[in-house]
This record gives sequence, C-alpha cells and structure tokens, in this order.
Amino acid sequence: MNTKRPFIPIAAQENTAGIGHNNKITFIAYPNPVRDVLTIKTDGTIKNTEVINISGQNVKSFTDTTLLDLSDLSAGVYFVKVNTEYGIATQKVIKQ
Repeated sequence: MNTKRPFIPIAAQENTAGIGHNNKITFIAYPNPVRDVLTIKTDGTIKNTEVINISGQNVKSFTDTTLLDLSDLSAGVYFVKVNTEYGIATQKVIKQ
C-alpha cells in the first residue's frame, strides 16, 4: 500500500544572533608582533580573552584584563579571541 502524504511546508527556525544588527566588535591588539605583553583595546568591556595556538588549542586564558602576558609562549602564530558584551572577535598575533 503506497499512500502519498500531502506536502506540508514547515517554517525552519534559524538562530541568527547579531545578523541584521550592527553589533560588530572590533579590537586592536598591539604590539604585533609581540615579545612579552600584548595590549588589547576595544570599545566594550572585556569579559574574557583566550589565546589559541595554530592547532586550535587554548594555551592561555585571561579574565577582565586588557594586558596579556605572553612571555611564556613559544615564538609562533597565535589567535587572540576576545569576548565582550558586544560579542566575540578573533585576531591573528605573532609572538617573537
């Protein structure tokens, strides 16, 4: 018995946080390349910051600070991920 069911379209829900809104977060990380301390400047209040290596591993975490001590990291390329009340942004940083 092959009974055909009627096609009933169902609205898909899509969570698009921030899309359509201009809640863009930007930050400046300097000096880049960095030797010891990286300074973060942003309009928002920093909740937390993560330093991620090229393999995607979180190698350092900071809370409520604009000064990141990276002196113990090996030379290489890292990604700094900053979380503020306006959202999250990531920037590439070179450690000397």
